[in-house]
Amino acid sequence: MNYEAVTYLISVLLVFCVWWLFFVEQQRCWLSMARQTLFKIRDDLFDEAVKGEKITFDDPAYRMTRDTLNGMIRFTHTANLLYFISIYLGHKFIYKGRRSTDYSTQFDMAIHSLPKGGKCLVLRSIAEAHLLLLRHVISTSPFLWPIFKPASIIIAALHLTKKLKKKMMRGKKNKNKWSIIDAEANYVGTHIPRGCAV
Repeated sequence: MNYEAVTYLISVLLVFCVWWLFFVEQQRCWLSMARQTLFKIRDDLFDEAVKGEKITFDDPAYRMTRDTLNGMIRFTHTANLLYFISIYLGHKFIYKGRRSTDYSTQFDMAIHSLPKGGKCLVLRSIAEAHLLLLRHVISTSPFLWPIFKPASIIIAALHLTKKLKKKMMRGKKNKNKWSIIDAEANYVGTHIPRGCAV
C-alpha cells in the first residue's frame, strides 16, 4: 500500500472539508444570523410604532428606516467587501454622491420632526444595523476574518459594543460613510420588487 498517496488523499479531503466549512456552511450560518438580527431590529421598530409613543407609522423617519432595513435584509446575501467597494465607487463616480446626499438630507429632515425618544430609537436601530453589516462582512470575508475577528471577540468580551455603536453614529465623517450604504439599502428597499436579484 502506498502511504504517501493515502496521506495526500487525506490531506486533500481535509483541506476540502475546511474550505466547505468556511466558504459554505459558515457563510450560510452568518447570513441566516445576520438576516434574523435585521428582522428583529425591524420588528422592534414596528413594535414601537404600534405603541405610538416615540414614533408612529405615519412618521417619514419610520418609513425611511423601515425601507432602509428592508433593503439591508434584501442585499445581505450579496453583502461582502467587494459589494461595498462597488457601492462606494458607484456612488462616487456614477451618481457623484447625489443619492447619498439626497438620502442624508431627507433622513435628517425626517429625524428632526421626531421627539427625542423617537430620534434615539431610529438612530439606535440604524446603528445596530450598521454594526451588524460590518460584523457580517468581516465574518464572511476570508481576508478580513483572520485580521478583525480576534478584535471583535475582544470588543464583545470587554462590553464595548454599545460604545462602538455610539461612535459609529457620531460625527459627520462617519455619518457620510454610512449614508452611502443606507442610500443603497433604501433604494433597494423602495425600488426593487421582491424576488428580484440585487
